[in-house]
Amino acid sequence: IRLTEAHLGYSTWWCGTTNPCWIQPRGYGNDWLQNLHNDLSLSSWSTGGDDVYLDFDQRYAMEHDYDYGYIDISDDGGGSWSTIYTICNPGFAGKPGFPRDWDSENGHPTFSLSDWAGGDIRLQLRFESDEAYSCQDEFANPPFNSVVDGAWQLDNIEIAVNDTQVWLDDCESPGSNGWMHDDIPAAGQTG
Repeated sequence: IRLTEAHLGYSTWWCGTTNPCWIQPRGYGNDWLQNLHNDLSLSSWSTGGDDVYLDFDQRYAMEHDYDYGYIDISDDGGGSWSTIYTICNPGFAGKPGFPRDWDSENGHPTFSLSDWAGGDIRLQLRFESDEAYSCQDEFANPPFNSVVDGAWQLDNIEIAVNDTQVWLDDCESPGSNGWMHDDIPAAGQTG
């Protein structure tokens, strides 16, 4: 879906689905909650004081002010979480907002994981939606197309220590590369 840049290859992680019963068949539904997590052994790649960075490519199409993507870190196997990033469509408040493609100003973010250098972490990518306005129940709104092919797509997820790549998921390799994905019924409004 929408792999418009050559470096993205032909596959991504996508917090969405295809459902022919929805008004926009490709995207995400109402009361949606998806978690994609991976246990990463930073202790085998780093020691305390090292510079550790996470970066990736992304595109997103989600209702402004109500549906969100999050990056969470846990250092106790998922018992507690620290949210280090929140993403949502920008633009016209109270409306669905403007989606962002791979080549947008937010298309390739970078985050420090140096606070967890020398330890082991669970990295979680989480997407949540509220009870209305999603691909399930809304028509596309050209030219904005706020939730077309909606939710959150991620590719080329990389961990670097002291400017040296130590882990990469390019989403092209066979298998899940250690990722676990849980589809869990959401409860309540997230906005």
